[in-house]
Amino acid sequence: MLDIPLLVENPREGLDGVLVVDLDPDVAVKRIVEQRNMSIDDAKARVSRQSSREQRLAIADHVIDNSGDRGALANQVDIAWSWIKSLK
Repeated sequence: MLDIPLLVENPREGLDGVLVVDLDPDVAVKRIVEQRNMSIDDAKARVSRQSSREQRLAIADHVIDNSGDRGALANQVDIAWSWIKSLK
């Protein structure tokens, strides 16, 4: 298992699967401001420098939807873990 934050920008050949954690950019900005005490302008700038949501989803074999609460996220992670184990 590899954690590759810039996979869209630096593609890798031969991966068994690509898991993408998806979140609406507006929600991402809100969470950055709330959880990291960053200004809204800095948070928007950080998100804008990342690959687009569409680009990340285009390379995904499986997607975790991180738009809900932590309980919903835990369920998504359990589903993703089952998918990962099926790649053996």
